[in-house]
Amino acid sequence: MFKKVIALMVAFVMLLSILPLTVSANGEPPEVVAYGELGYGGAPWRLYSDGTVIVDSGTIIESWQPWQEYQNFINKIVFTGQIDAGTSVRGLFQELYNLIDIKGLDFFDTSNVTNMDAAFSHAENLSSIDLSSWNVSSVESMLAVFRGTNSLVELNLSGWDVRNVEHMYVMFAGTSLRQLTLGENFRFVDSSYAALPNPPNNEYFTGLWQHVGSGFVSNPNGVVFTADELMANYDGSNPAHVGTWVWQPRDRAIPIPNSIWVEVGDNNVFVVHDGIHNLEPLANPLIILAIFDGGRMVDMEVIRLHDIITNNTTRPMKDGDLEVFLWECWHTMTPIDFVLLVTDLPPEGQQRLGIIPWSYIYNLNGVDSKMDAPAMYENGRLLVPARMIAETIAQTVEWNTETEIIIIEANDTRIELQIGSYTMTVNGNVIDIDVPARIIDGLTFVPARAIFEAFGAVVSPPGAHWGYSITWVNL
Repeated sequence: MFKKVIALMVAFVMLLSILPLTVSANGEPPEVVAYGELGYGGAPWRLYSDGTVIVDSGTIIESWQPWQEYQNFINKIVFTGQIDAGTSVRGLFQELYNLIDIKGLDFFDTSNVTNMDAAFSHAENLSSIDLSSWNVSSVESMLAVFRGTNSLVELNLSGWDVRNVEHMYVMFAGTSLRQLTLGENFRFVDSSYAALPNPPNNEYFTGLWQHVGSGFVSNPNGVVFTADELMANYDGSNPAHVGTWVWQPRDRAIPIPNSIWVEVGDNNVFVVHDGIHNLEPLANPLIILAIFDGGRMVDMEVIRLHDIITNNTTRPMKDGDLEVFLWECWHTMTPIDFVLLVTDLPPEGQQRLGIIPWSYIYNLNGVDSKMDAPAMYENGRLLVPARMIAETIAQTVEWNTETEIIIIEANDTRIELQIGSYTMTVNGNVIDIDVPARIIDGLTFVPARAIFEAFGAVVSPPGAHWGYSITWVNL
């Protein structure tokens, strides 16, 4: 009996972790505005005033656009328990135009599903879908499954066995896919018509798909195909094909400013800008110079603005302005790309961390350190090795191999993240996160902004200075 009570308590806590915790504008919990079933006698659902749909355990009797009446209102769907998907998920999420998040897809039993046509078609605000747990071995038709999901950039189909699929016509048409994960039992049926999009061919990308190989999502080194070649030649028995495919970056895959202007204002307060972005005035500037060669960072220097101003190789100050051309300061490195992270030195009693995406180096209060792997982007969010968190803001970082849970602590703040989960807990409170912790090439990566902000740090917006500046009070 005691064990049953404990089991029920655990199940209740797990349920609370995925139920909506939002409040309305007046501070009250959201109200139920509609309810129904997924077909007569099917899984019951409730639509709340905040746009969230909660679906309880049950069977999908009728999947064809069950929420069409609310297609412009629904923004989140949460499945709270086991879902028997029956024989069809045709049109289940189709044309839910404002849907941005689906939780609980792992609860689906799709082993008897034969029709997946248009299941996610024109769910235009979904950016990431992980269907790796879906058993699709009985599916015969996948027409237009993801067609028109024009915000979809990341898709995981690694567990799919498509041996019985007969049609994939326009399955990927109109997506914005830039990260696609496939498994050993996948193949592109109707390869000429599955419509996997080509990556852009511009100054940052080559127009080709590249397997991550032994590299990283942000720096792949595997085989390269056009979209048509990938659909025609994908071979699940070839280890060089199985896994994650991304847009192949050019050597210069990040925006690089050609020149930096440093304007000296009143009281020696400096303003740094590149003609596009203006930074906040800096009273005591610290400039971190990252040097890239072929997309890989080869060196990093920390220099004071005073050193640049007094450097004989720079142009002299004129009328209070100093124009610094990097190729004049370091003329021997003319063919090498540069990235600047410009920060202010931290006030007394504070710490300041500088991170540049795609680099192995981070800088804490002017001191360089090297990470086990480069910081990288996923779905527009910065991921960093967990060890770096331990070396900067955290006091302890623990890893539970069995549960795949990371525990990060500093003073009275305790953060728990589970690999692959889109939530984390901070002192017991469940918080949604945009990108989950990942294990990549044997290393644990965690979402940087979510963790640092949970500890009270201020994270500067990316892009303003080609990197991240993170500041916190001594813990």
